[in-house]
Amino acid sequence: MSRQINFFLAEEDEAPFEAMLRESGPFIAFPDVWQSPVPDVEPTIRIRKMGAEAMLVLLTLKHMGQEVGARRTPGKLSYIVDTRRSPVIEFTRCFRGDTFIRRGRLYYSPTYYDEDGQSQRKSEDFVRWAEDVLVRTRRWLRRVDDHTYAGPAAQNAAARGVELKQF
Repeated sequence: MSRQINFFLAEEDEAPFEAMLRESGPFIAFPDVWQSPVPDVEPTIRIRKMGAEAMLVLLTLKHMGQEVGARRTPGKLSYIVDTRRSPVIEFTRCFRGDTFIRRGRLYYSPTYYDEDGQSQRKSEDFVRWAEDVLVRTRRWLRRVDDHTYAGPAAQNAAARGVELKQF
């Protein structure tokens, strides 16, 4: 069964949020689509230019980077990560406008189905780390409702009238 947490982050939340995540262990971030068989590792998970970069980045422990699988996109020169089998956490960053913050998410699955349809568990090292990331995230954020959290600056923005948009 997959695990996730939904949240809202304002721009001012991103740096402390990333610092908190890095306390869980040395990880790398990269896009889900690569231009070569080797990923372009991102220096940060923060959004550098809103609207000019993908909202989805993948996270994995540095020592597990070689375990991330990607396959060539049919008819294209790009490669797409096999997020089902690879030891990755999907991090959908929060898109922001002047009057709203769109929901972000951390998501991972501890299992996948192999070619024979048999359920396989990802490495315990990965699952332990991914669960720690979600636990730390829940502790760092504040609960908005039963299923959603927000960073301190996002909650302050909401109090000033910025809409926290689920979709």
